Amino acid sequence: MPVRTLTLVAGALLVALAAAAAAISRSGSPTVWIPAFLGVPLLICGLVALKPAARAAAVHIALVLGLLGAVASLWKLIDTVGSDGGTALSTVSQLAMFVICTMYLVLGIRSFAAARRARKRAAA
Repeated sequence: MPVRTLTLVAGALLVALAAAAAAISRSGSPTVWIPAFLGVPLLICGLVALKPAARAAAVHIALVLGLLGAVASLWKLIDTVGSDGGTALSTVSQLAMFVICTMYLVLGIRSFAAARRARKRAAA
């Protein structure tokens, strides 16, 4: 799967996660939308990456955002579990965000490596 497609899928999953958390919590707290704050820029990067001229830059920016999302969600997850425990919904949301961002990073890096190998074979 191309990285631009992975970017769109990861962004959509993060927005869906935030919407589901907001619907379940009904608290009105803006923190339930944190995954969407990362998902929307990923969606934008994925749409920009549909243009071949901007593909490399958009996908690299998206992968950096994915890395930041993975680190931030893991950091918050460790902090939540280590302190008062937080709510079950916040813990599950943080864990889901970490998994989505980490899988996006792993698959994105693997796609980059495969593309590099293909270019090397084509040049040889």
